[in-house]
Amino acid sequence: MNERGQQLSGLIAPVERIAGVWRFERRGGIRTLAVVPPGHLLHYVVRGRCRLRIAGEVLDVGAGDWIGYAGGDRVESEFLSDYGFYSVSFHAPGLPAFAPSRRVMRGWEDAEKGFAAMEVAYRCGDALSAHARLLEILQRLRPLWTESGDGGVPGRRWRAVERYLAEKRLFHADVAVLCRRFHLSRATLLRDCRAATGFSPGRRLRVRRMNEALALLHCSDRNISEIAADLGYPRVQEFSREFTRFFGRSPRAVRAGNGDGVPQRQSSAPSTAEERMTAMIDTLPL
Repeated sequence: MNERGQQLSGLIAPVERIAGVWRFERRGGIRTLAVVPPGHLLHYVVRGRCRLRIAGEVLDVGAGDWIGYAGGDRVESEFLSDYGFYSVSFHAPGLPAFAPSRRVMRGWEDAEKGFAAMEVAYRCGDALSAHARLLEILQRLRPLWTESGDGGVPGRRWRAVERYLAEKRLFHADVAVLCRRFHLSRATLLRDCRAATGFSPGRRLRVRRMNEALALLHCSDRNISEIAADLGYPRVQEFSREFTRFFGRSPRAVRAGNGDGVPQRQSSAPSTAEERMTAMIDTLPL
């Protein structure tokens, strides 16, 4: 087999699963707070204006904008007018998280038509059409996570590490192992990580673990012990201690809905994973 044939035989579908596609409407003048479920989340704004606050960054978005989110993001939204948007939640371990500096991108002329077709295909259970539409959209949205011009060589090297961690679902990783895997010295890996994220590798891995933990507590049916094991903790007590130090609240309090900073609905609280995930995407009133 020639080199091109070897490359083609190794291609893997970038999107593993579409968790949901929705169309939402919001009244102007309200504010909400939500936690993004695990994986990637994309919004396309159909009408209206909204001010978003994510990790201290303020973004004003409006009709025709795409917004990319990562699992665990805590998003405060202030709806400046009546607001309509499409939302798709999907799992794509081979794709990097949306670059924080490039969360927002202007759409194209028929963007709404493509998202509407994907929403209809999802509701009808047509997985092939829904995935085809999503892949078309992601192809157009490559600049949201493109490596070119975003951090230079150090940024590109570190994002290769992040892709590897995401594909393997590694939330604990030895720095020496990563250095060998990517043929980098320890000092170079440290510099690359700091240049791309502002954190040391150890701190960056901890942030990834905690964001994933928060999203899983909100949006999955796994119990706390299962979440701890999924994130690589040998004992649930270690997970609980680190989570509590990081967020100032225990995993049990977050799962119960009385200590996560995201208010529960005044009616019955979501009970299933699907209901909890939709509640997080649908946002909860402040």
